[in-house]
Amino acid sequence: MNFKIKNFFFLILLCFFSVLFIWKNYAYAQNVPTVQKGNKLVLDSAILANFPYAEQNENCLKCHGNDYYFLEDTTNNISRKRIMCSNYIIDREAFFKSNHKSFACLDCHSDAFSNFPHQVEERVQEYSACLDCHGGDENFAKYHFEEIQSEYDKSTHHAISGFTCWKCHNPHSYKITARNNSNL
Repeated sequence: MNFKIKNFFFLILLCFFSVLFIWKNYAYAQNVPTVQKGNKLVLDSAILANFPYAEQNENCLKCHGNDYYFLEDTTNNISRKRIMCSNYIIDREAFFKSNHKSFACLDCHSDAFSNFPHQVEERVQEYSACLDCHGGDENFAKYHFEEIQSEYDKSTHHAISGFTCWKCHNPHSYKITARNNSNL
């Protein structure tokens, strides 16, 4: 074979493996716990087995687990692709590794969020605070949530409008990082 033909085939192979590598890493980066079933991607049954609300949460993650979502008008047969605000994108893998992985989305968010598109009343609701679930519970006393809240209330952070625990501790991906006897 002549040198130009060898280079051509080499470039074709390089392109093929580059595309394969990029596609594989893109699919991995999406962190979607799905498997292929025929022409459809479905939630991996291993995920369903380990997390009781995974299938229910996937209804939320269909939109909030992606960079985009679809608005559909079934009456007029119109569908529009919209960009999801980055503040509302949930990383599936991080969620399924977080402290809150065993909860349903609607445990913290209003049941009204099960309707799509979400109404304005739901979107302007206040988020739950740590003490709403963890306050006054002896099972969480070792984490001192009440003391943390008291210190937060005295801090500069409290004075900043809209600044909450969730600005630094995302409830969808939060994992305990403080050292204690069980995770030394």
